[in-house]
Amino acid sequence: MRVFEGTLKNMVVWMDRHPEAGVAGCHLVNDKDETVLHVRRFPKFADQALIILKIPHLFPKVLDTYLYKDFDYNKEQKVDSIRGSFFMIRKEVIDKIGSLDERYFIWFEEVDYCKMTKQAGWEVIYTPQVKCLDYVGKSFGQVRKYKTQKMFTESMLKYFKKWNPWYQYLLLLILRPIGLVLAYVHEKVRK
Repeated sequence: MRVFEGTLKNMVVWMDRHPEAGVAGCHLVNDKDETVLHVRRFPKFADQALIILKIPHLFPKVLDTYLYKDFDYNKEQKVDSIRGSFFMIRKEVIDKIGSLDERYFIWFEEVDYCKMTKQAGWEVIYTPQVKCLDYVGKSFGQVRKYKTQKMFTESMLKYFKKWNPWYQYLLLLILRPIGLVLAYVHEKVRK
């Protein structure tokens, strides 16, 4: 992540002007100055099951709703969830609901926090007023796919156990080994 000069100052000014914003995210671009598509709707059972089973690799459009493919990154909007790579939290929110849930190692911690923020009465807002460079995937590009799949689904299960009906958690738990096998096979085939 690279924060451009003036980013933090400008974001603090923006937050001061938007007291309803408990969490805010900005316009993220990659190293080619292309918009990083990072705004998401809250996860639902169906989209997460499809992810575990690798269905989007065959039919990418099945996740368009979850991935908010029609989102306009040039327009300021209230959203469900933003990427944690730039995640500004109002101090009053931290005072009321605490910091990020430490049960998550990585993935879903920001989604969880956005959900808690909204439940506590604040908004999660995306603004294009500020821009940062996100080196997407550079860290996890060095980690085996099987291991990233294992960490991702572990966090997914924690999120579903906390927020969703028990049977959805249980069904994802049952699907998880299938997803891990698919990730393992994919990794071996690509070698």
